[in-house]
Amino acid sequence: MDDETREAAKRRIHKKRHFWGLVLSFSALTILMNVIWLVSGAPDGYWPLWPTIGFLIALFFVGSSTFGPRNRPITEEEIDREARRLSGGR
Repeated sequence: MDDETREAAKRRIHKKRHFWGLVLSFSALTILMNVIWLVSGAPDGYWPLWPTIGFLIALFFVGSSTFGPRNRPITEEEIDREARRLSGGR
């Protein structure tokens, strides 16, 4: 395995750990907000919904960056195909 592949693997592992850390943090904060809401007598309006929606939007973007198709490594075939396209198909 070459150094470039190892570095790409390290970056991907780091991104995955970051994503799952965010899932854990956001889950804990959502639970805490719901406990606060319930202890305060569950007044009219479920206010924890709004920060939870924000957390979900953030997780969507971080998750798509981490696990989405744009995160896959660039192959030699893709580089060759793009180079041929740029050179006018020669």
